[in-house]
Amino acid sequence: MLSERHPALKHRHLPDDVGLTRAAIDDILDRGSPADWTDLMRTVAQNPFGAVADDVLRVCCAHAMYGTSKLWPAAIAQLRRPSQHGRLSGSRAQRDQPT
Repeated sequence: MLSERHPALKHRHLPDDVGLTRAAIDDILDRGSPADWTDLMRTVAQNPFGAVADDVLRVCCAHAMYGTSKLWPAAIAQLRRPSQHGRLSGSRAQRDQPT
């Protein structure tokens, strides 16, 4: 879980026994540190079509945050875009492997 790896992600909407809620994602995007954003992006990149990525998109649509509301949907769209090799472009390890 994201909060277990990064103790700074202790947000008021994120109990210890619950995964990332939309309220916690909103808190991270609106008030999180760069380290918080990095951890969230790693989680999204692991599964760009997953529930966390979908929740990030919902939060960005529902809560206008300067820069954030455009940045994260663009980043997720990039992760979801197939690369020229037919793989998702979200994994650096996949992108950097020789073909």
